[in-house]
Amino acid sequence: MKPEIVAELSCNHLGSIDRAIALVDAAAEAGADAIKLQVWSSSRMVLDEDYVLPDGPWAGRNLAHLYREAHTKWDWVPQIFARARSKGLDAFASVFDADALAFLEVCRCPRYKIASFE
Repeated sequence: MKPEIVAELSCNHLGSIDRAIALVDAAAEAGADAIKLQVWSSSRMVLDEDYVLPDGPWAGRNLAHLYREAHTKWDWVPQIFARARSKGLDAFASVFDADALAFLEVCRCPRYKIASFE
């Protein structure tokens, strides 16, 4: 059995769809077999919209704001999936809640990863 190489898109797009597409292309050029996105709604990721991280690399930052900055916009997902498929990559996602799952089903997501902390 051959191992599968999965490239993680995560928030490496830095809020740019052009960068997200370029990362898909780079994953294909590097020989990855798949690319994985993370699909969430920032409002469902935190219980306290005012929570500020007390320490670590983002100390003093509002957690809800960080999630809003880092998320992959849902309207990008079909375009990212299409680009991945055109490059011969399997595209799938970590899913964080039922709304994200329903959305990804519409996008014909072939499989899901349950987020590690979930």
